[in-house]
Amino acid sequence: VFLAWTKQDRAGQCLDMALASLVPIALRALDVTGRPVPPGLAGLDEAVREIVPDLARHKAFGPMVAAIAGALRRDIHPCATDGGTGAGGTGKCKLEPARQAGATREEDA
Repeated sequence: VFLAWTKQDRAGQCLDMALASLVPIALRALDVTGRPVPPGLAGLDEAVREIVPDLARHKAFGPMVAAIAGALRRDIHPCATDGGTGAGGTGKCKLEPARQAGATREEDA
């Protein structure tokens, strides 16, 4: 079971990195064509622009993608940021179902 869990986690990290490599390219394409970011992706746009304020500027791609992947992973699975132990190593991380577009949590209200 533990071997499968670590492989699944690694596969998830690889998917996060693959998606993170596409995010700045897609946002830059929207900028160049003058199209707005779809409302469902506005939060992702804000998070990426905090990491990379100027997408037109040439920058090392690897560290930028790693930072974006970390932001994606924190948003999708908050317990993953501390090695999977949850809540800063206490093991008490409460997993919440993924939010759908437009859905809110009580603490967001």
